[in-house]
Amino acid sequence: MTATQELTEAATDGATRITLERFRQILRERYTHEHDDAHTSGALAQAASCYAHIAYRLTKESFEDIKDDYIDGFTDSPIFPWDIEDWKPSPDPIRNLEKAGALIAAEIDRLLRKRERDNTAAENALLDQQKQSEKGCPLDEAREHLSHVAVPGLPMNDGRCPQCGAIVGRDETTGKLFCTNVGRPDKDSWRVGPDGCHWQEARD
Repeated sequence: MTATQELTEAATDGATRITLERFRQILRERYTHEHDDAHTSGALAQAASCYAHIAYRLTKESFEDIKDDYIDGFTDSPIFPWDIEDWKPSPDPIRNLEKAGALIAAEIDRLLRKRERDNTAAENALLDQQKQSEKGCPLDEAREHLSHVAVPGLPMNDGRCPQCGAIVGRDETTGKLFCTNVGRPDKDSWRVGPDGCHWQEARD
């Protein structure tokens, strides 16, 4: 019996037993956060449901009669999502509930990490958008290509682009107004660089 198993046996409440089983899964089975994050389709919760369900059925059925129902799909029982050798139910319903609780905790932790990553990505995207709108004039390497003619007094926010707020210029060839926020110029089209604003005046 390992030290973790000894502690689990000594624990007198369910929350402690579930916590110790979670530690065992991480430290002994090497089910790390990186491992759990790969299970994006709810497999952790599905596995937990199998262990919880067999604990329920053990109150009225024998272990030998039901232990394979979760891998062969012949009954209405939930199906264990991983390989057969990973399915390790116990005749003891308490042990199955410890595993179910630990797997539920793992799924909660995975979803919390995903939420934090999603929130961080959304915040970074918003910051990038704000920086882009505040950038104004294009980069120095594009300046030589532009006719930097600010057009004050326009009915569009005092000569600024109605789309991103950057300075508006006038194309000397066509006479059309265009946004000078071109982002990073590329080698083929200095006016349509990545991340830039593509607004230009629509008129004949």
